[in-house]
Amino acid sequence: MIYFLFLQEGYGGIRLKVKQKKRRFKNVYDKEKTILSVFGKGEKLTTKQIAERLRKKGFHMKENHLGMFIRYNMLHKYLGKVDINGTRYYFRKY
Repeated sequence: MIYFLFLQEGYGGIRLKVKQKKRRFKNVYDKEKTILSVFGKGEKLTTKQIAERLRKKGFHMKENHLGMFIRYNMLHKYLGKVDINGTRYYFRKY
């Protein structure tokens, strides 16, 4: 990860601010493999949980965009889905 350091002047004096650079996906294949790397063995996750884990890795992606990407690009190839009490959970097929 790449971090940037900034000196910020304000009313309380000078303070050091650390800003993390957002990571980007190179292509669709890279995005698919990154999303698959979030899943553990036998885990079922919601899109919100997947998005939180991606943020911890440095990737920023909205939950709605992530859900659409999973539905159109990954659902039948790599992931399966289960509806439990009206909540959609995704799991890794293999």
